[in-house]
Amino acid sequence: MGALRSGVVYYPILLLRWAPLTTATHTMPLFAEVTSSILLFFLVFGMSATVDIKKMKRQLRNRNALLTGISLQFIILPFIGFLVVSMLKLDAPMGITLLVITSSPGGSYSNW
Repeated sequence: MGALRSGVVYYPILLLRWAPLTTATHTMPLFAEVTSSILLFFLVFGMSATVDIKKMKRQLRNRNALLTGISLQFIILPFIGFLVVSMLKLDAPMGITLLVITSSPGGSYSNW
């Protein structure tokens, strides 16, 4: 299973070659759609299985950590993105991309 998962991650074209079946309304092959959903399930399940409930409850009671995280994620980070776009005078596609990335809560920075 591990070899298949790593192969699909690094070479997604393998799924398209192995899965000629398509549904009537989708362009993604049925096998690829089902396989990617199953792999995503195992990824999310594996990450959630490592959560310690006692530690999670203790962190949820820590108001300073919660307020710091929320204010940084929803106020400071989007403001810094806006400042960078304004100061560098980025063109529309680059500016919008940077604003979307810095404004999405937990989007690209959640696993750092």
